[in-house]
Amino acid sequence: MILLVALCVAMSMSAQGAARTKPATATQRTTATPPRTNAAAMRTAVEQRKIGMQYYHEKKYAQALVCLEKAANLGLPDVQAVVAMMYHKGEGTSQNFKKAFYWFEKASNQQFSPAQYGLGMMYYKGEGVTQNLQKAFYWMERSAKQGYENAQLMLGMMYYKGEGTAQNYQKAFSWFEKVANKKEAFPENAQQAMIVLGRMYEDGAGVPRDHQKALYWIEKSANLGSAAAKDILSHMREEDLANADKPKDEAVLEINTANDIIRKYKAVPEVFYQDMTSEYLAAQQRSYEMMGHEYIPQDVWNAYLKGLKTYETIMIMPIREPFDEEKQKELWNDLEKMKGYELVHGIREDSIPIVTNHPFKDALEVLFPTKSGNAKVYAKTEGNRLLDVILYGQYQNYGVILHRAYDTPKDVLDKYVECLIPMTEAVNAQREEMAKARAKADSEDIYNIVKTLEALEEGDCLVVIGGKQHPELKSEEEARAWMEKNNVRFQIENILTGDNLKAKYPDTDKTVVYEFILSE
Repeated sequence: MILLVALCVAMSMSAQGAARTKPATATQRTTATPPRTNAAAMRTAVEQRKIGMQYYHEKKYAQALVCLEKAANLGLPDVQAVVAMMYHKGEGTSQNFKKAFYWFEKASNQQFSPAQYGLGMMYYKGEGVTQNLQKAFYWMERSAKQGYENAQLMLGMMYYKGEGTAQNYQKAFSWFEKVANKKEAFPENAQQAMIVLGRMYEDGAGVPRDHQKALYWIEKSANLGSAAAKDILSHMREEDLANADKPKDEAVLEINTANDIIRKYKAVPEVFYQDMTSEYLAAQQRSYEMMGHEYIPQDVWNAYLKGLKTYETIMIMPIREPFDEEKQKELWNDLEKMKGYELVHGIREDSIPIVTNHPFKDALEVLFPTKSGNAKVYAKTEGNRLLDVILYGQYQNYGVILHRAYDTPKDVLDKYVECLIPMTEAVNAQREEMAKARAKADSEDIYNIVKTLEALEEGDCLVVIGGKQHPELKSEEEARAWMEKNNVRFQIENILTGDNLKAKYPDTDKTVVYEFILSE
């Protein structure tokens, strides 16, 4: 895991956008956050970054550090992270963990995910700071949730070992799987993640013990070039050969029910099985409390929920080997073999809707929509009671098997769906209004940002230091120079515009007010 490579990539991606800042209508920052810079200072920072990185690529580390530290002091988080890494490695200077920690923390507070990973590792190892696994976990999780792949792998290991958090194999598995699926972009990390996934399947840690899936992941890691995986794979195959003569119970699974479908296909590699019954019921209850009670009578709601027994899914994302075209055909055939199940509705591969006269068709079309993709819904009924529903659909390059077990009378289902339709329409209308409101707010925000930047360029601002107005100071830059000259220290910096400005400074005709609240 080479952090500096990732930092350099991130810097190149952000170089153009770094020259633009986004002042809010009213913001408040502590001294832990890098100071806001004006446009001229930002241009200086970007230029220093460019020169510094040129020196760095030429391995002139001392000159690089001088330029990059200037840019870091002007608030560029990607540069702050590179400076941190240079102090950490001792490039262009003596190794200094405390300074590395200082710059990683600066960049982390600006939500720069590579720096958050670096800060988490320093807490994890106790470099430049007292070791603290809980803080290491905190920063690792923040970085991982932003998509930083090194942090995702490390977070998986912390969940796996129970470091800085309670041991949780399911969450560890989820993070390892994310990293493993990035094998093209990050092969080395994917190799490590695949090995751990294989071990988890072999040990039954958080997942059902499955020797074939263990072999599958270890082999994938070996195919990516992992020497460790090749050794493990060789040892596993030797054990398999040694056990080859032992008797095995290889009864062929006969497909009769939806449960048979789920049991067979959740064992296939490259799928993700989840029993979501408890989560689904909890989510439904929250939804009902927020809006559903306005549309669905309590007795109808209780009767419908009482009849729902199971909610489980198998996701195939994307459809690829070993779940290839032949496996899909096999699944379609297995669905047809189920005893007592009827095709209710769906969409054919040629996008033509399937028409049936099934008595539960209208209700199940609402609960199991198949408006896009190639999908079919099968149901098992007994008189006027719904007992089981299973859907399989192919949507673009992924597939899904959805299974719900019921014990629900038709009249209860019909009443529930009758109430559900207007509630769904209301929710969609509400979402549309919210989307319009967000678009309008974004447009106004962009306008305000442009006006604020123009005002700063033109010196159209009022500087207030410690509650006293300084009309002789025309910009943030002049204010900082004045405070430095007069040995004045501030703790918090506010930028006011619009209604916030008018409410606090009704007599000024300036577009922007810079407030500096002094340290006690």
